[in-house]
Amino acid sequence: MRAIFIDDDPDSRTLARRAVAREFPSMEAVEVADLDGLRVALDGGPVDLVVTDYRLQFSTGLDVFRMVRERVPDCVVVMFTGTGTEEVAVEAMKAGLDDYVVKSRNHLPRLVASVRNAMERAEDRRALRDARASHQAGQEERALLLEELYHRLHNNLQVVASFVTFAARRFRDPEVREAFTDIVERIHSLTLLQERMYRTRDLRRIDVLGYLEELIPQLAADYGNSVKVEMELAPLRLPIDRASPLALLVNELLLDAIKRAAREGRAVRVTLAVMEGRAEMAIMLSGEAAPQLVPEGSLAHHIASRLASQARAELSFPERAGGSACTLSFPVPAPVPAQETAGGTAAGA
Repeated sequence: MRAIFIDDDPDSRTLARRAVAREFPSMEAVEVADLDGLRVALDGGPVDLVVTDYRLQFSTGLDVFRMVRERVPDCVVVMFTGTGTEEVAVEAMKAGLDDYVVKSRNHLPRLVASVRNAMERAEDRRALRDARASHQAGQEERALLLEELYHRLHNNLQVVASFVTFAARRFRDPEVREAFTDIVERIHSLTLLQERMYRTRDLRRIDVLGYLEELIPQLAADYGNSVKVEMELAPLRLPIDRASPLALLVNELLLDAIKRAAREGRAVRVTLAVMEGRAEMAIMLSGEAAPQLVPEGSLAHHIASRLASQARAELSFPERAGGSACTLSFPVPAPVPAQETAGGTAAGA
C-alpha cells in the first residue's frame, strides 16, 4: 500500500501519517507540501491512498482530489481538514470524495477508521468489477446497487456530521457546543452501525460486539483519551430491527458515562454477557456514589427510554455503593443456521 499525505503543516502531516501507519504497518508513506512534490509522488509509482488538507498554499483539497482521480481513478482520497466549510463538504462528497473528517488531534482515530473503511470499500468495488467481467450478471448488479446505496448514505451522514460540527463553532457557550457535539456522536454511531451492516453483508444479523469494540474507544478518544474504559464483552449478533435501536441506546448511555467520567476523573466499565437466550449489559462508573446516569427528566433519559422500548430491552439503574450504573437486559434470538446464513447474504457470492 502506497499513501500520500498532503498538508502545509509538517506536524499535521506527520500526525496523520503515524496514525494511519499504525493501522497499516507495511504502508509506504510520502509526505507532500507543494505542487511539485505532489507531481513527483504521483509519478513515483501506484498510489492507493491520499489524505489531504483543504486549504493549501499551492491549491485546495478539492483540486488535489480532482487531480489525483484524473491520474489514479481507483485511488482512495480522504480530506482531513479544519479549514473547510459546509459548502466544501457538500461539494467534495458529491464529487465522489471517499470521506471528509474534521481535523483535530482527538479525531485521529476517526481518520484511521475512515481510511480503513474507505480502503475496504475500494477493494469491494474492484472485486465487483472483476465479478461483472465474469458474467455473473444478476447478483453482481444487486451487489453494485447495494454498494452505491451504501456509499451515498455514508456520504450523506458524513456531510450532516460536518454541518453540525461547523455550526457548533459559531457558538461560544460551552453547553451549546456540547449539545452539538452530542448530535455528532449520535450521527457517528449510526455511521458505525452502517459499517457493520456493510462489512457482514448479512442484513439479518449485525455484529454487536464489533460495533461496541469500535464505538467505545472512539467516544473515549473525543475526550483526549483521558477516560479509562474497561471492556468485558461477549460475542453477540442481532437482527437489524433490534440492533439499530440497541446501538443508539448504548451510544446514549456511554456518551453520558464517558462525559461524566472525563469531568469527575472516574473510570468506566462496560460488560456484556449472553446466557440462556438473554443478554445482560452493564455500564458502570467507578468511585463514590454519583447521580444516576441519564437522569430522569433529561433529554438523554427520554431518548434512552424510547430506544429501550424499540429494542425490547429492560433499562434499569441499580443502586451501587460506589459510582453509578445502568443495566440492559434483552432477549437474544436463536442463531441463524449456517446454510441459511450462507445463502442469505445481502451481497454475497
